[in-house]
Amino acid sequence: MGLCDDFLCPYYGQLPYQEYELLSRSVRQLENNRSGLYPGDTSPWLPLRGIKPNSTHFKGVWNWDSAFHAMAVCRWDVELAREQVRIFLNIQGEDGMFPDVWRMETNEIFRGCSKPPVFPWAVWELEKQEHNETFLQDCRKAFRKNLEFWYNRRGGAENNGLCHYDGESKDPEERQLYGGWESGWDNSPRWDNGIQFQLAVDLNCYLVIAYRAMAHFARLSNDEADAADWQQKADSLAQKIEETFWDEQSGCYFDYDIRKKDFTREITPASFMPLFLGTASPERAEKMAEIAREHMMPHWPSVSYHSAAFDPDGYWRGRAWLNIAYFALKGLKMYGFDDIADEGRRVILDRVARSAAGPAENYDPVTGEPRGLPHFSWSAVFCIKFLQDWNTPEIFNT
Repeated sequence: MGLCDDFLCPYYGQLPYQEYELLSRSVRQLENNRSGLYPGDTSPWLPLRGIKPNSTHFKGVWNWDSAFHAMAVCRWDVELAREQVRIFLNIQGEDGMFPDVWRMETNEIFRGCSKPPVFPWAVWELEKQEHNETFLQDCRKAFRKNLEFWYNRRGGAENNGLCHYDGESKDPEERQLYGGWESGWDNSPRWDNGIQFQLAVDLNCYLVIAYRAMAHFARLSNDEADAADWQQKADSLAQKIEETFWDEQSGCYFDYDIRKKDFTREITPASFMPLFLGTASPERAEKMAEIAREHMMPHWPSVSYHSAAFDPDGYWRGRAWLNIAYFALKGLKMYGFDDIADEGRRVILDRVARSAAGPAENYDPVTGEPRGLPHFSWSAVFCIKFLQDWNTPEIFNT
């Protein structure tokens, strides 16, 4: 029996059949999408075993995908999880950027943009499973440099610590394209007015998680002074998120346009990130629950059903994605809105269970039918999190 079988065995007969079947399919989907399985594999990052988003397309390892993959596989194979991180430690740029993607067939490392800074969160999850001091120190050094990149190159120095997504190009159209890729939300209507001008609510929440992770790592290394410094950064940025992104008029969190000095007022699952982070007041969370009922249920699209930009066929302009739905629904769950959160979870897991080819890349926001590629790795990750982490606080909120 393999490590994933050892992991699954205790759940057999303990979970309802549909949940066990979905857990098993998700675990095996991640295992089947890793490189190094077959003779003749020419993946350029070998002997490290990178997990691809899909076994037939997207032939490469992507930045935040790999962090998500590590969060799941550390539950049965910590070393495989570490390898997802090490691949990107090995190709970190001199400026601290973790590149967007390392493509398998061309051996191209694309440095036109990065991806949301979720590797520190992933390593926190790994360290919970098994501590490795050498690995941790390598990560602390690399993450410190990466967080300096976000502060220095993505607006933190000019915007009181708050950052935006961007692209590494002098051509305006290319810069906008790369910036969308960097956000992970590609062509989202959030960026229609110029991504480099939008202080992004989700990005800054990820940065707070990263700062909290760095404080935790410093404590593990008995470096109390460094821990205090990172904790102060986390607390300060968390306060700025509440001061900057909340629109009292709409009763909602939005990205903020620094050029227009106004909110973007595009409701998306990113609007719920302060609940996932745990910084929202109960009063603000109540208003976000009202937003959820009116704009997001039942399928949690990537933009409000009532948005002028909503398009059921649009990649990030309507289609439903498991990762961003998880963040929003878990945030509502944490604040006690079980009716919305549990119903959202039920709808999502039911539609995934009906997918004959396993967790798909995304889902139709009207019919719930699978869209994009089948056998999608991060969708498998968030199935696992919906099944295993639903009733427990996220690690950065404990």
